[in-house]
Amino acid sequence: GTEGGDTPLLSVIVPVYRTPEPLLRAALDSILAGEVKDLELICVDDCPGGESSPVLAEYQARDPRVRLLTNDRNRGVSHSRNRGLAAARGAWLAFQDSDDAVLPDGYATLIAFAEKHNLDAVRGLARLPRETKEMTIHGIPAGEWRVASTTEGPEEALRSIVPWFSWTVWGGVCRRESVAHLRFLERVARYEDSAFVAEMLLRPLRVGCLNRYFLTVYQHADSLSRTEPKPRSYVEYAIAARRIARLMEQGKETIAPVILRFYAWRCLHILFSDRRGHNAPLTRRQRRAFCVAARDICRVLHPHLPARLRLPLFLLITAPRLLFMPGNLLWNAIKWGMTR
Repeated sequence: GTEGGDTPLLSVIVPVYRTPEPLLRAALDSILAGEVKDLELICVDDCPGGESSPVLAEYQARDPRVRLLTNDRNRGVSHSRNRGLAAARGAWLAFQDSDDAVLPDGYATLIAFAEKHNLDAVRGLARLPRETKEMTIHGIPAGEWRVASTTEGPEEALRSIVPWFSWTVWGGVCRRESVAHLRFLERVARYEDSAFVAEMLLRPLRVGCLNRYFLTVYQHADSLSRTEPKPRSYVEYAIAARRIARLMEQGKETIAPVILRFYAWRCLHILFSDRRGHNAPLTRRQRRAFCVAARDICRVLHPHLPARLRLPLFLLITAPRLLFMPGNLLWNAIKWGMTR
């Protein structure tokens, strides 16, 4: 149960996998001690029997607002978030990593802001522990805000708002009814956040952002963002980008052009920017999968990108195997067009 009964104000979903105990306790305490008392904290244990399991059991026994879901084995962050999403009952929904800490008034401020402006989703500012200065992000000075509709703008506000949402699923709150039917890609270990948020934004919604710090992001040594991708990760990147491209195609008649242009660049970034793990050669099957996906994606992106990228994208659509010809000339031409 919760203090508010069967339908709490807020559901916070926290997937947990081998999080150092001090960081895990700090994360859970920050949520439970916050100004939003009418909440449920859904912890999904993705390493049953691991070092985090006793801590989660302790919090569940100590506070009735804590709900503990345990996977039968390690299934990944997307599966854990999907379980939490399916179990959530709150009017508002937030995702938080198990090594991050929210300020006491963080979620309360975001929910109040969203209700005041009748928003479906709102994002705030997260920062690393060592960052102390106020920041201006995407043209929004510290303390200021923007709101807009994904279908009709205004375009200037959307240009400022959409980048706040693009990288991660944590960092804000959204109405549960607006995302309850969405799911994370469980085959993808990176950019699954981007695909999920794209599925949310490439539909009619009212969204906003508030340039106010409310979340501290800690990245411990085992964080996925600190591990080097493997060559097969590029096939997963293509899966995530293809999902976004399909959503763009479905929403091209209703969604504001500025959002479509943003996600066209986002798909190119997912496909071609991260080459850290591309030292070992892809297998023939992996190359074919990547090429087929890249061709399909670029057919969708082509109308939304500047002229300097049209020739390399046309070559990619016509002969995608050119991506892996000696010298990677086509790949480098696309990257050059992205950085101009």
